[in-house]
Order: sequence, then C-alpha cells, then structure tokens
Amino acid sequence: MPTVARAIIREVFTENADGKRPVRKAVVSLPRKCGKSRRASGLCLAAALGPLHQPRGQVVSAANDRAQAALIFDEMRAIIEAVPEFAVRTNVVAFHKSITVLDGDGKGTIYKALSSDAKSAHGLSTHFAVVDEYGQTKNPELYESLATSQGAYDNPLLLVISTEAADDQAPMSRLVDYGKRVKAGDIEDPDFI
Repeated sequence: MPTVARAIIREVFTENADGKRPVRKAVVSLPRKCGKSRRASGLCLAAALGPLHQPRGQVVSAANDRAQAALIFDEMRAIIEAVPEFAVRTNVVAFHKSITVLDGDGKGTIYKALSSDAKSAHGLSTHFAVVDEYGQTKNPELYESLATSQGAYDNPLLLVISTEAADDQAPMSRLVDYGKRVKAGDIEDPDFI
C-alpha cells in the first residue's frame, strides 16, 4: 500500500515548469481500511501549516455524517499534540472541529471539519478541501459547493477519497467513470486526475 500511496501523491502533487500543480481535482478510490482518512489528515496539515499553505487560507474536510467528518480532524489533532512545534503554532477547538494556525507558515489559516450540511460550505473560500467517503453519498451538493468555493485561489485542490459506491449512478461512481475517461484520453481535462 505505501507504494500506491506514494504514486498517488506524486501524480496529484507534481508541479509544472512554473511551480504550479496542474491538478485541481483528484479522485482516489481505494478499498476499506487502507488508511485514506489518516493520509488525508497529513495532507490537510500540509495545506494548513506546511508546504501547501496559503496565507489566511481555508482548509476543509467534509463527509456525510459528523462521525466520519471527525476522523480527519481527530488524526490532525493527534499529530498536532504529538509535535510540539505544531502545538504552539495552532489553536485546536475540539467542540467545533476546527484548527487555526496562529504563527508561522499558514498564519491565519483555518481548518474545519464539515458534515453533509452543504449549506455550511456555501460561504467558504477553500484552497484545499478533502471529501471523505464520497461513495456513501447520494447527493453531490457538498462536493459541488466545495468545488465552487475554490475560485479565489490560483492553485487550489479538491481531493475526494473514498471506497467505490455500490450504485453505478452514485456521485462517486460518476466521478470515477469521468476519471477513467480522462485517464484513457477520451476526455481532455488536465485539472482532473
């Protein structure tokens, strides 16, 4: 699995000659219990206070329900608590499932975990968003809200991590099918992987 994860990271985060990532939307579909949420938590931290940060940016992880939405937040909080440099640079509010970067790279950036109440995503302006377990949703509204929230940034990323959906007409199934067509060269979309 680590080799697969590295290949995915390289494919999604490869920069062009101008130092920009061409990929703006990525869909990663892996089997259950492969550590998708744990890996996504590391990427959210990199977007909040690491090499993927934006000054006063917004980082979001979203899922269908509160418990799933909390998984990435809980992993991020555990990492922050284990790394003293991160702990002194952040304010973690467990009740709100939010993290604010107080100092250093990403100062002013706010991370928030959201559940499927898509209306809460309409006022956002995210530079990095993760949709966790999208295969379990029947309504694409949250994904679409997050996708349209990224227009203010030059190099945003929306990452979907999930197992396959059981229904071929589910939003995740449609994204996977679109991705397969892009990969096969049937559709030209350099922003999507």
